[in-house]
Amino acid sequence: MSISAPEPWQEKATIKRAQVDARIPKAFRLREEFLIGTESSPESVLDSPAKCGILSPEEIAITENYTAISLAVALATGKLSAFDVATAFCKRAAIAQQLTSCLTEIMFDQALERARFLDEYMEKEGHPIGPLHGLPISIKVGYTESFSGFSTLRQAG
Repeated sequence: MSISAPEPWQEKATIKRAQVDARIPKAFRLREEFLIGTESSPESVLDSPAKCGILSPEEIAITENYTAISLAVALATGKLSAFDVATAFCKRAAIAQQLTSCLTEIMFDQALERARFLDEYMEKEGHPIGPLHGLPISIKVGYTESFSGFSTLRQAG
């Protein structure tokens, strides 16, 4: 019985996964005991963000106790800083990625840079830039042959 070489798409997928995972900061990495199970195992990961120690109690509150509207209000009124909110959601996204491979691109550095800018603007101007000032978003992109935005698996490597 011979072992066949991986298909070209498998090699590209492996490279892309490694590139995405490399963008997770060390401080956002889960300890080994949280990286258990397989796709078919019955292990639930729903409580991992609260138990893993990456998120502070304040960050857990930011990511669990607000709706989009109440979070936007807290940002607009200065109750929460854009940097604190971005940090909390970046950490939560990093945890989710390590447990479920749900991200195709990681832009934590850009998010935190923008959050710093928004906080400086708020401090200087005394008001938010707009109604979504500092509100974190995640975009799901459907890849097609004509997609010209972020790198696709076909272009990886």
